[in-house]
Amino acid sequence: DLVAGSVGALMLPFLAPTPADRPRLDGSARALGVAMQLTNILRDVGEDVRQLGRVYLPADALAEAGITRDALLAAAEGNGLPPDLAPRYRDLVETLMARAEALYDEAEAGIAELVPRRGRWGIRTAQRAYRDILNAVRANGYDNLTQRAFVPFRRKVRLAVLPGYRLRRWRLASAR
Repeated sequence: DLVAGSVGALMLPFLAPTPADRPRLDGSARALGVAMQLTNILRDVGEDVRQLGRVYLPADALAEAGITRDALLAAAEGNGLPPDLAPRYRDLVETLMARAEALYDEAEAGIAELVPRRGRWGIRTAQRAYRDILNAVRANGYDNLTQRAFVPFRRKVRLAVLPGYRLRRWRLASAR
């Protein structure tokens, strides 16, 4: 939490309305940083274990599920998880994704207060795209060991543009 959360905190001087707002927005900024880092970890499990020999999933959660680094490495190399481990791994990944989604929700209030508006839009777009990676992991059947979840470019564009378009359309309709 310290490393990922500090990235969000380091951006506050550029995005907080005033220096006095920074302490109030710090929790939201840190929550977003941790959520995005957790999403990166969940997206890259297979690559990390295959290419680096590293597992960034929480060791205590892996131990509780009875999943070893060697089992993850074998699965990432295409051997799949043993049938007894697959449901436990899926549950572990879903639990961590639920934590990331709760952190994205926590960050939302702080994003709404950022200035300039471009900063708000950019941060919110990144939040939506990263959050959608979690849905891509689900769509891949929780296989983040042999498949890398991603958000296609067109989907990213929709995540960036469509909410603003809908809001403007609603405002125009309300003004009539």
